[in-house]
Amino acid sequence: MNAKDGIIIATDSKSPYFMKQSRAQAAGESLDNISTTTLQTWSDITYLSWHAQCTQTSTPLKNLKHIIRSHITNSETSSVIKYILKEEKIMCPPDRLTIDINDSKGYGATLLGTPNGKSIGWLLAQHKNQLGNPKIVSVEIFHSLKVGFHDCDEDTGELIVGEKIMRSDDDTREYLNLDFTIRCR
Repeated sequence: MNAKDGIIIATDSKSPYFMKQSRAQAAGESLDNISTTTLQTWSDITYLSWHAQCTQTSTPLKNLKHIIRSHITNSETSSVIKYILKEEKIMCPPDRLTIDINDSKGYGATLLGTPNGKSIGWLLAQHKNQLGNPKIVSVEIFHSLKVGFHDCDEDTGELIVGEKIMRSDDDTREYLNLDFTIRCR
């Protein structure tokens, strides 16, 4: 999260409720016994983190410009992204595809309707007044290499280039990402 530059990056994120479900299934427990708390969604946790970062850096909450869903693992979202890339004959990397949220083909609305997109829509709707009536204006689809926390400088957070191989040769996973551009008033 970088409040000064207006960026939230969520990597391989899952909601607290999803994590509780996964743990219950792994333990063979009934899903009916999962307790819910007031903080059960990704948007709840993300807003509180954004608020704390903005307060700490004396940055207005309305400074939000990008929410990036990085290293998407949700199969529904991944399928939609791959379908759009195939339809548009985009091969990633290095090509990227930027889609207006109101594009004529409906790709923007479709991406917003995925689990990764809905959580952003919910975050913006829940905190509309605090964030300055935010609107999603576009979504960019892009690929990236695997980047872990150990690949970044501990003090600055900048990517360490050339010091380590960030992904091994046997790591064949695709890392799809979505960058939702936000306009706040």
